[in-house]
Amino acid sequence: MKKSIITLFLSIFLTMAWAQHSIERGGGIPVGVDMHYLRGSLAGHGMNGANFDVDFYLTEKFATGFSFEYFGRSMADTFGFSVGLPRVNYVGLGWNNQLDFWEYNRWRASATFGLFFGGPTLVDRSQKIITQNPDGSSNSQYKTIASNTLFCITPGVELGYSLLPNADFDLQLSAKLRYRSAEGKTEFSTLDAFNKWYAGIGITIVGLAERTSFRDHNHGPNPGFTPPRPPRNTPPSIRY
Repeated sequence: MKKSIITLFLSIFLTMAWAQHSIERGGGIPVGVDMHYLRGSLAGHGMNGANFDVDFYLTEKFATGFSFEYFGRSMADTFGFSVGLPRVNYVGLGWNNQLDFWEYNRWRASATFGLFFGGPTLVDRSQKIITQNPDGSSNSQYKTIASNTLFCITPGVELGYSLLPNADFDLQLSAKLRYRSAEGKTEFSTLDAFNKWYAGIGITIVGLAERTSFRDHNHGPNPGFTPPRPPRNTPPSIRY
């Protein structure tokens, strides 16, 4: 686990150093956002979830950034504990890298590789814990019965189709497939029950920040102001 933590923070440090170097050279860092509905298996049960990524394009083909994942489901499985109304929640926060290895017209294919900290928890919806705040208000949450601490490696692939190829930003319909390889400490279920494939479908938006070309930064009448992902050349339509 210690090696995994060191690997994650070293990856973040090297990426931020690279980004800072690019900014100091005068290049902008185009930003992309991914939002996906997820479906996969955790703790031996199929679950729905959501994924949100913020990607920084350090080169024209390579992006890296933060990634958030959530899965949750209420179920009858108590995992051997005394639970009235069991529910499993999973929250994952990590660092994801993406390499666009193929593009054709509006299509894009990418390889992804992520490092995540995951916190699956088993809660009892029939019991609530109420805490008092200093201002007199109170908060309530379901009682946590058991929790796992996981470090996950998530290789995968992603496919995107550009919906607005000639716009200033690139809006894509995208689908992803990832595999979660987990290690760490479990209080309920087993590690093998978290080592599963999961898939997602949603949208990807690229070009939400400063638009800078990595190839033509010092050329042209208006240096450094071209879309981060140039519009794809779409074949003209044929009318009969």
